[in-house]
Amino acid sequence: MTDTELILSRLGVMHQDMKKMHSEIAEVRSEVSGLREEMHSEIAEVRSEVSGLREEMHSEIAEVRSEVSGLREEMRSEIAKVRSEVSGLREEMYSEIAKVRSEIEELHVEVSDLRDELTGKIEGIRQAVIRVRDRMDTLEFALQTEISKTYDLAQENARKLSRLICYKGKIIPIPVS
Repeated sequence: MTDTELILSRLGVMHQDMKKMHSEIAEVRSEVSGLREEMHSEIAEVRSEVSGLREEMHSEIAEVRSEVSGLREEMRSEIAKVRSEVSGLREEMYSEIAKVRSEIEELHVEVSDLRDELTGKIEGIRQAVIRVRDRMDTLEFALQTEISKTYDLAQENARKLSRLICYKGKIIPIPVS
């Protein structure tokens, strides 16, 4: 085979390959065209679904906003009621605190008056106890003096009696030697 024949045979093979490639490209283009049409129809369906979902979502958002608005108003009303109740309770608490403070102040005055009164009474009792103690000391001394005198008199009487004898109901003096 000569070079020219070889080149021509290769050109023939290449030409057949190119025809195959052109036919394959035509098939691919046909498939791509079909896929493109399919994709466009699916995109249209998806857009339609998205549009429907968007409308549905906007509708639900409007409903939720309406519900939230109603709840917001309800909550504001409840908060206003609670604030009013708290304010009333606060005023009542402050009033009660003022009463308690007033009562405590009265008790302080009463306790102070009682302390002053009791201090005076305690001082009087202390003075009375001192007087009683002094009087008891005086009476104790007087009692000891009387006991001493009585003891001395009893000893003297015992000496006198020791000189007497009792015989058959008669007392007989004993002669002292």
